[in-house]
Amino acid sequence: MGLALAPVESIRRRVDAIAASDLSQRVPRRRERRNRAHGPHGQCHVGRLEASSQFEQEFVSNASHELRSPLTTLLATTERAAKDPDHADWNEVGEVVMREGRRLETLIDDLAWLARHDEHRAEIHSVDVDLDDLLLVRASRAPAE
Repeated sequence: MGLALAPVESIRRRVDAIAASDLSQRVPRRRERRNRAHGPHGQCHVGRLEASSQFEQEFVSNASHELRSPLTTLLATTERAAKDPDHADWNEVGEVVMREGRRLETLIDDLAWLARHDEHRAEIHSVDVDLDDLLLVRASRAPAE
């Protein structure tokens, strides 16, 4: 029995190694495995895993950037005020801290919502965004130098 299952075990070990390191690698296929290695529409399962992994990496990178932006504003504002506390506009510092704190809270809530609804594949609706308005809001958040 072990001899008969040796090729299957070899494939399993190879798939585990690919999943652990580099999804661009492929398991060598024999003709009899070719049909089983592809989904109903002919796309290779490993190819779909690779695309999913790439999407996940891009999402994490984007989420990291979105979280870093308000954090950078918070740190720049408080560090600037701390360098010269006697001349700092503490009302403005407080406003920036509250605004950026709420922004972080919203981003974290959105990430939590995505995590909860990911398994249910929640339908995402696209919304048109006016880039001029977005840039004006972002410019107003930038610390004045």
